[in-house]
Amino acid sequence: MRRAIGILVLGVVALSGCSSEGSRSVDTGEGDLLAAGIPGAVAATVPADQDSTPLVARRVWADATPFASPFPDGRYLAHAAGPHLAVRDLRTGESRLLTDKSLWQLEYSSVSPDGELIAYSWWNDAGGIELRVIGVDGSQPRVLYSDESVTWLAPHGWSPDGENILAVFTGEERGREIVLVSAKDGAVRVVKTFDSGVLRELSFAPDGEFIAYDWRPDRGVPGDIFAIDVDGGRETTLVQHPADDVLLGWAPDGGHLLFASDRTGTMGAWLLPVAGGEANGEPRLIKPDMWRVMPLGFTRDGSFFYTVTTSAWDVYMAKLDPETSALVDAPTPATGRFVGGNGGPRWSPDGRYLAWRSQRGDHPRQGVFMIRSLETGETRELDPGFIEISRFPGWSPDGSALLVKAREEGSGSYLFRVDVQTGAAEPLVQVDTYEGRWADWSADGRSIYYSIEYYDGEGGGSPRIVTRDLESGSEVVLYRAPEPALMGPGNVALSPDRRKLALYLAPEDTTKASSLMLVPVVGGTPRELHRFASDAPGPSNLTWTPDGRHLVYTTFWDAAGLWRLPVEGGVPERLGWEGMDKQRDIRFHPDGQRIAFTAGGYAFEIWVMEDFLPGYRAGEETR
Repeated sequence: MRRAIGILVLGVVALSGCSSEGSRSVDTGEGDLLAAGIPGAVAATVPADQDSTPLVARRVWADATPFASPFPDGRYLAHAAGPHLAVRDLRTGESRLLTDKSLWQLEYSSVSPDGELIAYSWWNDAGGIELRVIGVDGSQPRVLYSDESVTWLAPHGWSPDGENILAVFTGEERGREIVLVSAKDGAVRVVKTFDSGVLRELSFAPDGEFIAYDWRPDRGVPGDIFAIDVDGGRETTLVQHPADDVLLGWAPDGGHLLFASDRTGTMGAWLLPVAGGEANGEPRLIKPDMWRVMPLGFTRDGSFFYTVTTSAWDVYMAKLDPETSALVDAPTPATGRFVGGNGGPRWSPDGRYLAWRSQRGDHPRQGVFMIRSLETGETRELDPGFIEISRFPGWSPDGSALLVKAREEGSGSYLFRVDVQTGAAEPLVQVDTYEGRWADWSADGRSIYYSIEYYDGEGGGSPRIVTRDLESGSEVVLYRAPEPALMGPGNVALSPDRRKLALYLAPEDTTKASSLMLVPVVGGTPRELHRFASDAPGPSNLTWTPDGRHLVYTTFWDAAGLWRLPVEGGVPERLGWEGMDKQRDIRFHPDGQRIAFTAGGYAFEIWVMEDFLPGYRAGEETR
């Protein structure tokens, strides 16, 4: 399962904030810039030591990838294009691929100071991650570093002389490391190791003597910004404040550090004078609005590129025909306040309530639970105090509790029982990253079922479903896949009577057909319900109709449509749900006449902030 780690880690953090400024249009060739309430171009207060040209923030790519790296001249971006590495010309809007084979997953990239090379992280065919380098013309791709002890890595920049790549390595035995990797031979020098906490952004000083980084002791806890001497290891604190401070980048003049902070109530961009690896004055707010931003880096002329996350997911309800599962009316939002960060709806067993997870804070996994009464329409917030919620809630059979995979401050991940009246959380069993991503209650509420998805890409670790007795703590394996396979959390579903389990298995050997299995919870023999050809998309977001006669699902490649499969045998039938936007987490009301689901989409824009660094103007070379 290593292949999935990088996307979920998002060692990228979306900074939260609110739009509070006026705006004016700038013609970038992208059309209207006022998307999702984000200003098209913003004039900020001019510092006293800066001339009168106002700061301008403009969008340069409307439908962008979240991970990109600007070239030193600011005209091009290296970016992920699906599974490939590509270069985009920001003047023409055209991208060209640099790789000629399908990569499983490409994430971070970083362009060298001379604009000739690109370093990037790449998941290989064995499920491991590598640091690679390629020419900007696609020539001479090579593996610079590969080691099984590193389970995730990301390049964050280059040394100013182009000799080393600044990166983060993560491994179970290694912790999280700031490293320098030789661009010549791949030799690694560890600069600093963290045994705990969250390391977010890194940036080289233009003189090459210091590395700035931001660190928070735990997710959900405010962070500060530090500098470390590359040679001597001496560390200094650059920004320390009760607010959350996030590094954006070391400016090309070497005398300023750009960072984001919510010290005024919303995230804004601040400019701090620095010298010799230390703060050299007080920071100044230069742009109040930095809403859900991911830093990409500076160019030579002092322009700063960043990604704005405009993704939005919400919970919807609709009426449907219980016989055909066709929608009777248009879906309506269930969420009310805090739009854009809601998902995972679950009906209570008696059908009187709908619960879902609602995002709070600056990270997608921070949140609370919302519980809506269908009788009164009232919605209340349930906050158990988790700093991270990994999976969505499932109701206990008596409706008194939710089963949640989450993490409290200072602890690992657990499956918790959360009281729906008080919010009190009781840990049931400790689980790691790929344990408990799917979980549910037994019919009597005395046991729970949960998944263990050990897949290492090397022929071992078949996934399984475990039953745990909550009184004794004893566990037995309910089902084990006959061979190594992929089994995601959306590929397991317990029937309404809690007597049968449906699960989808995709063999490690991609030439083999995948299977949708039915597994009796008590007694009986598992059987294959349907087989999917090796080149056919399999089901995702599995759920049962309330009468237990059908399984309903989306597919990975066709998230705009639903399919229904008879449990007693037959062929999949497509349902007419076209027009909805990537629905998932589909759940039928117990009466079979209503449905709740999550819908929305991932969306990103790339922006550039110009003319805010003293002595620098967009389009002019470094002095």
